[in-house]
Amino acid sequence: MDVMKGIAGMLESGQDTNGCAPKAVSRRDGLKLGAGAVMALVMSPAVAQQRAGNAAAVEKPLFELLPNWSLASADKPMTVTDLVNLKDAAVRFLKRVENGELPALEAELGEFAIRNYQPGSTFNAGDASGFFLLLRIVFEVPDITGANEAWDFGGWHPAEDILALKEKREADDFHPGWPVYLARISNKLYVRSNAAAKSSGSRSDYRALDEYSYMRSKYRFRTAESISKMEFIFVVGK
Repeated sequence: MDVMKGIAGMLESGQDTNGCAPKAVSRRDGLKLGAGAVMALVMSPAVAQQRAGNAAAVEKPLFELLPNWSLASADKPMTVTDLVNLKDAAVRFLKRVENGELPALEAELGEFAIRNYQPGSTFNAGDASGFFLLLRIVFEVPDITGANEAWDFGGWHPAEDILALKEKREADDFHPGWPVYLARISNKLYVRSNAAAKSSGSRSDYRALDEYSYMRSKYRFRTAESISKMEFIFVVGK
């Protein structure tokens, strides 16, 4: 079924606490075992379950976790919290895909996009830029490809990609994964700043749902486990 039709139709119709020993914390993580941490280590399964339930009750909706990347620069870098939230959103997204919840997830995306990503008066560049990042994390998008295979749904691109799009070059001149780059050997995922970004039109022309639908038809999803093992790093530059 076509993704967009599915979303439209839906809109119209409307850890483990089984007594296991606590996991050891490595000093390399930079964590200090203060009073709170000691209490957590001796916490009973019942209390742990209750706390987990309380946390779930106040858990942010997935798409509201996405950071505002549109202004990311040397002067306004993404924070550790931004990167943690971005990673958490990607893992939660993919876990729901793996649990067979994709139709419901796409319905939520459609509703959120209508409120925040639609070109025109309701467009929110900050929210849309976070979704722009998410797509390049949850899908196995290549780092570079020929411009003849390029696509453009508005939004953000490096300046050289805009030129490649206009000239329809055959060479490897298009970077569909930008601004995300995965160093596979070290398993580090770099999120570049927005300093080099240009737009093929107005940034308010970014068609988030169209790009999602296109990527959905072209690329495979990554796994939640693979994302959970990556280290997310913000870098300034192209």
